[in-house]
Amino acid sequence: MKKIYKVSLTAMTLLTLVACGPKRRPRTQPSTVQSEVADGKSSKKTSSGHEYYQTVLERYQAYSRAIEAGDSAGLAAKLKEIEPASDEYSYVFNLQTLGTKATLSYVFMDLDKDGKDELVLGDGQSVSAIYYLKNQKPTLLHTAFVASAGGFRSSLQLFDDGSVIYATFSSLNPEMDLTHYKFQKGGLEVLKEAQIRIGANQKAEQVLGISAKELDPSRFKWKELGEEKNSTSKVSSKEETSTSFQVQVSVLDLRIRKEPTVKGQEVGKISKGIHTITETKSADGYTWGKLESGQGWIALEFTTKLDGKNASALDGLSVEDQEDIRSVVQNGYSLSFSRLVRPTMILELANDHSGIYAYSQAMFLDYYNTYTPDTYQLADVIKKLEAKETSESIQSMSEEQLIQLASEKKQAWLYSSKDKMFFELVPGGRGGAAPEMEIPSANEWVVEGDTVVVTTRIKSTSQPMERYVLKRNQKKYSGGEHKTRFYVVSKEFVN
Repeated sequence: MKKIYKVSLTAMTLLTLVACGPKRRPRTQPSTVQSEVADGKSSKKTSSGHEYYQTVLERYQAYSRAIEAGDSAGLAAKLKEIEPASDEYSYVFNLQTLGTKATLSYVFMDLDKDGKDELVLGDGQSVSAIYYLKNQKPTLLHTAFVASAGGFRSSLQLFDDGSVIYATFSSLNPEMDLTHYKFQKGGLEVLKEAQIRIGANQKAEQVLGISAKELDPSRFKWKELGEEKNSTSKVSSKEETSTSFQVQVSVLDLRIRKEPTVKGQEVGKISKGIHTITETKSADGYTWGKLESGQGWIALEFTTKLDGKNASALDGLSVEDQEDIRSVVQNGYSLSFSRLVRPTMILELANDHSGIYAYSQAMFLDYYNTYTPDTYQLADVIKKLEAKETSESIQSMSEEQLIQLASEKKQAWLYSSKDKMFFELVPGGRGGAAPEMEIPSANEWVVEGDTVVVTTRIKSTSQPMERYVLKRNQKKYSGGEHKTRFYVVSKEFVN
């Protein structure tokens, strides 16, 4: 039986990845350093072996691009190249499930000083994966991530003597499993395993007998995936076409971006159906189409261009009307999960998803004027949320001030007139799940004048799910970013 040690939560520096302490989201990029790890000493290494990792880098670049573009089929095809039971598969699948931007970077490091580099992947602040060479073949040590469901967590911690701590635990279990690996003599050894209990007064490295200096991932000289090929995300200045045309979207979760690039801000996901494109631009190996609705740009590789004969108006609804209705239904009715309301976490606390979230006031003005029958101005939104108004800037508060604010207010809404933003204090994570929904084709909608009734279905069973009643949007309000053509009068579950 493994010996159980009591360990201090505040002393557990290996938990930077898994968010077991308050963290302020960085406002600036890590400072430039002179060596692979900035320890005050410049190092010029002649280590090699980079060419053996090329297939790994290309694989992760393909993962990242598929996740960014919402190409589920492309990602699934790429994942077939590796073992379904591997750590890599689990890590990438988790990235896709989270639906977050896959900001992956890499750095080469000679952890055991044998003249051959290891490959480290991460997000610029923490380590997500380590690969090393075994018989000149790239081999995965472990990946580290917080699972999107189930509470599983893992982390990787590096030291300057070639030691690596791999930790795994569950948010439902106070015990954490630790493994001490060490790169030495051109190989990898497992030196010690232990199980510790979160909540006492020792560090994991002390339990494992590691006295070496821990390396700070934020000071690694991270490179973006694709940088080794001098890739760029700059948009081509050449406009391929300025003539409007229509495309059929048949895939789920195709992302809409503010700019025509995979690095552009994600502003929503487009629904299946026919959409009008007004211009195209090329970037990152994709052709991007600008939506006539003004929502942003989509990658046209995941659409089918129509010749103009296949798309038509329906019962007084133009193609643009149909596109807008699908988008309203697809983007979600619930405030907590609507894709129209996308917050930025400015403070992360210990519990899952707990912290302080920031929202632009335009998000809420558009949301309430899309998903409620009433017309909302800013004052109405403040009243609806029961938000406490302040003239102070919350966005510019220090980490200590935000922690104090969170401890005082518990769960609450705040509105800063200086920031022109809403702030939500969330003490714990949000749960809940629903079956996957599909929207029927427009010829199944009920259209009566300026009112449209859409009944969604459960995808797996084709059973009716929710009934939306929508009306043409003639509301007059100020401060929004994207006024939809239709708003929701009512929504109900279908028995």
